[in-house]
Amino acid sequence: MSGYQNRSRATPRPIPEGFRDYALTHKVKETRAHYRLAGETFRDFCVRLGIQDEISRRPKFKVRRIEVPSDFAQWAQLETNDQLAKRYGVGIGVIYRFRSDTGIRSKRGRIDIPEDFERVAPRMSMKQLSERYGVSNTLIGRWCKILCVSCRAAPKSPHLVTQFNSAGVPAVPSSTVDQAAHHLRKKGYQNVYSADRVLTPRQRRERGLKDGHYFVAGHGFIPSSEMIDLAKRHGFNPTAWSTM
Repeated sequence: MSGYQNRSRATPRPIPEGFRDYALTHKVKETRAHYRLAGETFRDFCVRLGIQDEISRRPKFKVRRIEVPSDFAQWAQLETNDQLAKRYGVGIGVIYRFRSDTGIRSKRGRIDIPEDFERVAPRMSMKQLSERYGVSNTLIGRWCKILCVSCRAAPKSPHLVTQFNSAGVPAVPSSTVDQAAHHLRKKGYQNVYSADRVLTPRQRRERGLKDGHYFVAGHGFIPSSEMIDLAKRHGFNPTAWSTM
């Protein structure tokens, strides 16, 4: 007799105790998760118990409808839709439905210009001002226009700025540090730039950075000497640059 055994008729998996009652009173997804069943196994259990038709014909579970809060009419006159959504812990779409059901129109929230804005704005970028006052960039721009002030331009990454000489040809970096940074950018390190160009003196002091630090993607802020060593490991040769 051959040692081969026919595995096509495997022993059916036993049906867990209490499966019938649980399946008839819970969603399919909940039942499968509770018993850790695959879709095919779940259907097999239902067929063997004779409850497949009963489960397929039962009414779908309805999504709970959130009723309009009793104090909605009071706060809807005072707060914006975003503020109401945070107050009641619901999505903005639910607030729209509340307004539609109650007939209370949205009242555009007016935010007064902060007293220190005119003094602070010239020293900060639009992003920093937005984070400081918790408002959008659009509103920051509107305040600047009203007060006739300009916020500080955000610093640009040096790897996005190309230096040109008087003949209109891209300039060759003169120092060894700049040459090493240029070499790393060519090797795929796109974000390589001096900390002096992207951080204010105060930010450099807070980070404990001295002069000559560079930011290198994947390495953070490192001394220029380490940046040059990294460039050398990628084939940088300072002697070759001197002949250019």
